[in-house]
Amino acid sequence: NGEHFGICPWRAQILQGMLGSSILGFHTRQHCNNFLDSVDRYLEARIDREQNAVVQHGRATLVRPYPISIEWPSQWVASAPSVAECRSGVRKELGLRDDALLGLGVDRLDYTKGIEERLLAVERFLERFPTYAGRFSFVQMAAPSRTLIERYRQLDETVERTTARINQRFGEGAYQPIVLLRSHHEPPQVYRYYRA
Repeated sequence: NGEHFGICPWRAQILQGMLGSSILGFHTRQHCNNFLDSVDRYLEARIDREQNAVVQHGRATLVRPYPISIEWPSQWVASAPSVAECRSGVRKELGLRDDALLGLGVDRLDYTKGIEERLLAVERFLERFPTYAGRFSFVQMAAPSRTLIERYRQLDETVERTTARINQRFGEGAYQPIVLLRSHHEPPQVYRYYRA
């Protein structure tokens, strides 16, 4: 919102840069409203609330919500195995015990997704509750993203190193507390993991 955005010393430059686009998409209508309020507060521009647009120097930038999320109910529910079958199959694929507890993250391998922080949270969890070591595994389905950009390659290496370090620290035998699946996964497979 405009109040929080006000602490950013480059707010005018960021807003002006964004307004170089002909259309801006945000996740929710509220996020659109927050953007419009910020522009209204910090720039000289006309806000057209009926058209959800910012008009500046005779040029309009449309502001629209484009919600994104997991489709629910999933179209894969009709063809997916039962929860018990999914759970059993995933545990078997990953070499987990029948009573294993499973956590799941599904994201692009992107530094904005908090994947590294998530792995560190698993580590902290196992430090605080060592009785879960050997029983709890966190699966991170991480689709590679922007692999030609150095920052993304660095993230990939960091996630790999962090996973290896945590697995070495808490793993035992075939058990790994973190299972990193770095590839694109088709929706039916992702849904199967969610059901598990």
